[in-house]
Amino acid sequence: MTRRESFNAAEWTLLGDAPLAAGAAVALASPGGGRSEAEAMMKGWRAAGEHFAQTELGAEIVARLDPERRPESGAARYAYASIVEEAVDLCGRAVALLRERATLEELDAYREFVIHLAEHVAWAHNEAGLFGVAAQSMSLDERAMMSTIARALGYGKP
Repeated sequence: MTRRESFNAAEWTLLGDAPLAAGAAVALASPGGGRSEAEAMMKGWRAAGEHFAQTELGAEIVARLDPERRPESGAARYAYASIVEEAVDLCGRAVALLRERATLEELDAYREFVIHLAEHVAWAHNEAGLFGVAAQSMSLDERAMMSTIARALGYGKP
């Protein structure tokens, strides 16, 4: 079983920043949302954490890297213009790190955690259709960003 002590400080921060950057990238994929998507990120962290915390590593990440408890996450330092590239990079690096040090079960749980958090953000803001008709909860841009994040995580791959 993988524990917190298996990672240095920078690696540990990476494991917390990747999900936040993924959520931010989804939030920025489509205009609007703002506050509702920011609130969804915090709620999504906890909701996703309920599933992810089934492993010891997952429980530590959820509890110790909670964005509301950290003074400043690394993801918050990135410029909005580059958040997508940063999210893809952070997610890819986090998965590569976990491939080296974590069990396959922990890796899969982490991927699920990131996807669940990003989906929570994507569903937070209703996107209006033409003249408010045919509104949907996740825009096409957000769906595309979800696919980008899933690919960066190697979602569905061993």
